[in-house]
Amino acid sequence: MTMRDKNHCWMLILISLILTATNIQNVFATEPPYLSNIEIKASINFNAQSGLYSYQYSIKNSQDSTGNLVGLDIDISYPSGGGILSKEELSIPYGKWSRTFKQSVPQYAKVTMIPVGMERPDKWIVGISVYGTAGWGAPLP
Repeated sequence: MTMRDKNHCWMLILISLILTATNIQNVFATEPPYLSNIEIKASINFNAQSGLYSYQYSIKNSQDSTGNLVGLDIDISYPSGGGILSKEELSIPYGKWSRTFKQSVPQYAKVTMIPVGMERPDKWIVGISVYGTAGWGAPLP
């Protein structure tokens, strides 16, 4: 390695350290976002004809919040002694298509889950986790 190569190497290391220090300063110089006065509403409806319950959730972020709501997870793990529920007619959006509940349960699920169908707001994603939660995720800003 020539002297010129060594100088270039040290110059790159110095520039890298300066950029890293600047980024660390920028990260710690801003206050972290916080959520304040979040409103969550839930409603439950039973369709006697189909025998299915439907749950609707709405979440509202207050103007006092400096952070964004980016997701919601609901526990759907099967309770001990719970009744057997049908998985028929339950679908979960997957891209432009939908899957059945059975197709949506991860292969390596850690718990048994209550069968669910899901809907999503426009551009959001939904899915079921290996730990027994149904989740909704907002698009990144």
